[in-house]
Amino acid sequence: MEFLYGTPRKHNMLWHFLTPSRSTVIFGRPITPTREDYPEAIVTRLRDALEALSRHIPAR
Repeated sequence: MEFLYGTPRKHNMLWHFLTPSRSTVIFGRPITPTREDYPEAIVTRLRDALEALSRHIPAR
């Protein structure tokens, strides 16, 4: 699982990749759903994991 923050937004895809940025990528533990998991439970786990990762964004 990863969380991206601060990516530049451009109208042209080429400029999106060529524009320097101060993007932050934070990696967390992978989430592996089981066959017994309901879709709502998987979404809740993903949401909770993303929220936990977002707390590690450094202050700018």
